[in-house]
Amino acid sequence: MTGAPDLADRIEAGELRLYELEDHADAETATEARRLFLERETGVDLSTSGAYSFDAAAAEANVENMVGATQIPLGVAGPVTVHGGAADGEFYLPLATTEGALVASVNRGLSAIDDSGGATARVTDSGMTRAPVF
Repeated sequence: MTGAPDLADRIEAGELRLYELEDHADAETATEARRLFLERETGVDLSTSGAYSFDAAAAEANVENMVGATQIPLGVAGPVTVHGGAADGEFYLPLATTEGALVASVNRGLSAIDDSGGATARVTDSGMTRAPVF
């Protein structure tokens, strides 16, 4: 297998494109090579994006030209009482956000829900959305 520095050199020389690296190395090495190339190209230190805890090969189905991962602060709101077929009880809600005061705002909303007896949840349709829905 070719190492990350050699692959980064080949990208710089125009011999390889970013999306071709997995043809020449495993996912971890390809990720490291892209990051190294970008550091050289931009002068930006990307080393912290290389500190992640998941398998880069498993992420191939979710992201192209992977260079690493970033962290998002994770807060928790709740608990909130939910009554429903799939969930019944008190639940804490994890919220990954960089928006100041979001968790506090959600907590106030959850308090209002609890003060009114909790939330009742029903599944009326099964689908997927790319935005938060409450």
